[in-house]
Amino acid sequence: MATGIIPLKFSMKLKGFGSLQGKVALVSGGASGIGRAVCNCFALEGATVAFTYVKSQEEKDAKDTFQMIKQAKISDAKDPICIPTDLGYDENCKQVVDAVVNALGKIDILVNNAAEQHKAESCTINGGPKICQKPYDPH
Repeated sequence: MATGIIPLKFSMKLKGFGSLQGKVALVSGGASGIGRAVCNCFALEGATVAFTYVKSQEEKDAKDTFQMIKQAKISDAKDPICIPTDLGYDENCKQVVDAVVNALGKIDILVNNAAEQHKAESCTINGGPKICQKPYDPH
């Protein structure tokens, strides 16, 4: 869901304390929503941030998030890395970890935030509540 809108709460008025300085964070599903917020906060706290996104669906969100992290990062942190991939396949997960470790030397923080959404006609089944989203299964 590419919106291209960066909420005001992500403005550069926020200041971190450097509590993640020297750390490398990998956030799956980091291009939008909660993932974007986590990436931004980690960068403000001094972490070098890598995140994944779905290329065919989140290209603009990924570019916006990349720029936001790049602006938020402290001078000691390396530039962010954004990795287009489909994490529904084990091999892609392994490739992402390898890519981040090869580029940044380590992973200190891993946030498994990737998910998928499906449109539903209603949120009830047989008159009772129903889960309207298919859970993401990384296995």
